[in-house]
Amino acid sequence: MSNVITCDIPLNEIKPYIIANVELQKEDIATARLLMQGAPGSGKSEIIKQICEENNYGLSVKYLSNMSLEQITGIPCKVESGNTAVWSKPEIFNFNDLDYRPENYKEGESTTILLIDDFHLADRITQKYLFQLLTYKSLNGYRLPSNTAIILAGNRNTDKALSNPVPAPVMNRMIVFEVSTTSDDWLQNYAFKHGVRGDICSFIHSRGEYLAQTPIESAAWASPRSWTFLSRQMDVYERLFKELSIGKLKEMSNGLIGPECTSEFIAYRELFAKWNFNELSTWDFVDLQKKFKIEADKNPTSVYAIINSVVNWMIQVFRDQNFQTNDKVKNSINFTYEVLSHLSVMKTSKIAIKPLVIAGTKYINIFQKSMTKNLKDSKKLAALDNLLELFMSNLNKKRDCDWIFYSILSEIWEIPYDNGDEEEIAKAEKSISAKN
Repeated sequence: MSNVITCDIPLNEIKPYIIANVELQKEDIATARLLMQGAPGSGKSEIIKQICEENNYGLSVKYLSNMSLEQITGIPCKVESGNTAVWSKPEIFNFNDLDYRPENYKEGESTTILLIDDFHLADRITQKYLFQLLTYKSLNGYRLPSNTAIILAGNRNTDKALSNPVPAPVMNRMIVFEVSTTSDDWLQNYAFKHGVRGDICSFIHSRGEYLAQTPIESAAWASPRSWTFLSRQMDVYERLFKELSIGKLKEMSNGLIGPECTSEFIAYRELFAKWNFNELSTWDFVDLQKKFKIEADKNPTSVYAIINSVVNWMIQVFRDQNFQTNDKVKNSINFTYEVLSHLSVMKTSKIAIKPLVIAGTKYINIFQKSMTKNLKDSKKLAALDNLLELFMSNLNKKRDCDWIFYSILSEIWEIPYDNGDEEEIAKAEKSISAKN
């Protein structure tokens, strides 16, 4: 029976499998090495780095396709007549310059991942040396320390990434996982943590199908990596030149995510940028509601731009105030509550708004989960824990919109409510239905 296991799972869910395989490799030399396969730019290398950071593993990344054969095998440097050749130490065994070195790292003692990246590019000559390396963790008289685990990452045959076929005996020495990237997974476990722009994050949250396209040869296409690059490029351009026009953004985006995604992103961003909640939060709320209704009736797409804009505005205020729940943060949360709760019961002839409010509220939940997971400061973590409480403090349970929004918050944050709450929610839904 073959030892190869293939499985398609969300990228972040690969972590426990990799950690378990690392521990197994430390205990048993002759065991399967984990190969992670997925589309280019999906974050495979980044997830390995995250694992090392979270578990205090050292990380050494090697690209076999970029190494000469001598770097992989070493060279015979001392050959005497009648004696066995002595080989130089292969570069693949050199851990002097780690790609990630945790504090108190001790070579030969601390757990280390040897990541063989872009494995799909290794040619047949290189691959034949993997028989010994994958089976015994050794080559030409040199052995990896017992605390070292070999993990491989590469693209699939269908990814147009110059993938080379791998001999069956080599594949049979690996446990293979095929990973995919979802928008929620990318936002929660990468984008928020690494400061990807709010307009990009909210667009991907709303239009997750544009996060990753089928790879294209010799042309730009969208991937988690290219969206991250676009975010950084936009940030630097705005810092240097103050303003990023639509024309400049189009040129920039075309070169990173391709024309199809560029067209959709720019159309969204124009609507998104229209709603300046630093200014709108000072309006009389009744007047603002009227403006929302006019825009929703005129252009239904405006509604999800309004929701995403106000949510991103609130998150940005929270970030700008360094996660402190001061008056400015509280006011932004209170205002956002009013916008979302009132929109949750607004009716138009062209679009159902409540599902968009649910999506926007879920976006806040994803942000909170991401920051809770990645922040270390106890005061900032306490502020994040208070975020839901601050939302709920607006709930006076007297208006229909409060009960409807309460049901949304309860579902997303998994807050149980009693039979009395269910009755009030049902009454609110009936009342709203009668009014419309």
